[in-house]
Amino acid sequence: MRVLLLSQGRKVADQPDFDIAFREARSGGRPVEVRNIPFIGFREEHGEAAFYREVLRQNEDFKPDVVFFQFYHSGGDAGIAACCRELKAAAHAPLVFGSIGDPFYTGWRKPFARPLPRSATDLARHADAFFATAFGNVADELARQGGKNVIFLPNAFCPAHFPYWMDAFVREPAYDLAMVCSRGRLIGRKMVAAVQNNWRRRWLVAHLARRFGDRLAVFGRGWEGTPFGKGAVAFDDQVAIYRDSRVCLDAPAPILHTDYYSSDRPFFMLGSGTPTVFFHTPRFEKILREGEHVFYVRRLRDVCGVCEKALALPDDVRLARAQRVREFVRERHLIAHRVDTVISTAEALLRHRRGELTKEDALRAVRMHHFLPEVDLEAEYPFCTRNWVG
Repeated sequence: MRVLLLSQGRKVADQPDFDIAFREARSGGRPVEVRNIPFIGFREEHGEAAFYREVLRQNEDFKPDVVFFQFYHSGGDAGIAACCRELKAAAHAPLVFGSIGDPFYTGWRKPFARPLPRSATDLARHADAFFATAFGNVADELARQGGKNVIFLPNAFCPAHFPYWMDAFVREPAYDLAMVCSRGRLIGRKMVAAVQNNWRRRWLVAHLARRFGDRLAVFGRGWEGTPFGKGAVAFDDQVAIYRDSRVCLDAPAPILHTDYYSSDRPFFMLGSGTPTVFFHTPRFEKILREGEHVFYVRRLRDVCGVCEKALALPDDVRLARAQRVREFVRERHLIAHRVDTVISTAEALLRHRRGELTKEDALRAVRMHHFLPEVDLEAEYPFCTRNWVG
């Protein structure tokens, strides 16, 4: 299989895990061939129109089986639909895939928050398959806009960004309870997003500070001058912070009622091996077991009690648990697993279109490593896919 990867970055090094995972992937027992064009950098240097011309040129030269616009949600883009139409009309017509990786608002909230951009909806409408890290109302909107074969594909751990993740565990952590999250403004152009996200963070940190005092450490912009503020931390250093903590806590999701939503942070926390406190979003228990992989918070006001429960783990239990959780991440939640889901989707669609699989069996052929092994996928498909037509 050949994949033309249009990665979200200015250079390949911005998304090293996706580049490595595609280059190490296999399809039908053979290595996947990859060309990677970071689309942000290309468009900044040459312009949007030149980018689409280059996609079409690469399609004729490389003849990929799949053209994958990865995390293509920058917004304001009017050229993706025409590019997709030309790809499908070309002498060599590949499968066109797209994905989004951020939370978006739908319904009445979207004018006051962050709606799905035209680049994403146009791509979903013309793509053969489309992947989203949040589902529920977001997937409903993608399907309403004409998206087909929309598939849930969560974030994952990034070993290329955090190569130290398999180092020996820290036996005497520097921090008891650590968070990595910035403190944004309450007043902004996107009023609903600002209030829902930043108000929750401020309330949460104030609540935790009253209970835990100097046991709390918060990393990120905007907390300077507070007793618990530890300053900004580089992206590649955040797992080091989690590893040096007795318990780590994620910030509450900006959209708490969207199926399966999470940022990439919970997977970074899991990869650190540190006991993780996570604000539950619908159906996330199908991915991570409560108590074994994460400690779920289901109501904001319960956060301190859940943190206390995680902090109460004896050191020997904490370290043994860390090893099990890290192995669980290595088995199911690396970027390589997400790339394999994308590859298996291409394999399934190609076989269906050759008449080798029904559309139902094509869906069953998509490898969804992210769900727990006991999950009944037949029962889960209505929640983790939309408008599956094969």
